[in-house]
Amino acid sequence: MLNIDETGHPDSGQRLWTWGFHAPRPQGFTLFHIDPSRSSEVLKEFLGETFRGVVGCDYLSAYRKFLHDIGAAMQFCWAHLIRDVKYLVTLPDAVTRRFGEKLLETIKHLFRTWHRRDQMPAERWSRAAEQAKRAVLKVARRPPTRSEAENFGARFRQHSEHYFRFLGTPGVEPTNNAMEQRFRFVVIDRRITQGTRGETGRRWCERIWTVLATCAQQGRSAFDFLYDSIVAYFSKQPIPSPDPADIGTDRSPRRQGDLRSGRWQGRETLPQRGSPASDASRCWRRIRGCRRRWMHFLGASLRSVPPT
Repeated sequence: MLNIDETGHPDSGQRLWTWGFHAPRPQGFTLFHIDPSRSSEVLKEFLGETFRGVVGCDYLSAYRKFLHDIGAAMQFCWAHLIRDVKYLVTLPDAVTRRFGEKLLETIKHLFRTWHRRDQMPAERWSRAAEQAKRAVLKVARRPPTRSEAENFGARFRQHSEHYFRFLGTPGVEPTNNAMEQRFRFVVIDRRITQGTRGETGRRWCERIWTVLATCAQQGRSAFDFLYDSIVAYFSKQPIPSPDPADIGTDRSPRRQGDLRSGRWQGRETLPQRGSPASDASRCWRRIRGCRRRWMHFLGASLRSVPPT
């Protein structure tokens, strides 16, 4: 499953969009991308036109177009749907309110059944879930002749299978909360910095947000990952990978020596000025000089990234 969401991003007075792609579980990743477009073309660029996984998302038209164009399997977010149903209950029209209340009650019963999945025999739970699903569809597909209610009828007539996929597909969650939670520290960053001012800033934000979120998800130190990446660049070593399969391998430059103790690639003293290792050691001294500020920034950012 791949959870996807997007949020606004200001750049030099223009409104761009930060896209987030989250593959759940500690073996997964979180990727951020800033783009001027909020259309399905961004999805096609990143997922291609042969994507066969399940996309968890809201009901934005871009996702529906992506569904229509390539026939992807979707799980539309129930949290967004429930919010829309609750809005019906606040409307002054009594007929629309009664429809919203009845639909909301059937949805509550559906999720009470879903949360009892581990407490019931599989066959019995499947029957109960199917009955709860039919109850929701019975109400949703017969709305009163009110525009707000009829929108729900059309939604369930066209895309009902993409709302109930979580009932029969292991590992699929009914909401898109996983990606929305990982946007929290990005939104905080946006409010503090007021966005970016060009291509360089956008690329930096994409990369540092991706590192912070992915390292938190995998239980890794973001500071160590950044340090290893800088050392690898200056010493022409293999760049550390965010792939969790590489954790614990000998690809990390630290395993070939420790700049902080003066032992780099087996030498007891720092190498001669001008060599790649010497450049890396100077880089480390600069990092060490501002380590306290780095750790304060990274710690504050990581605390705002929820655990998996």
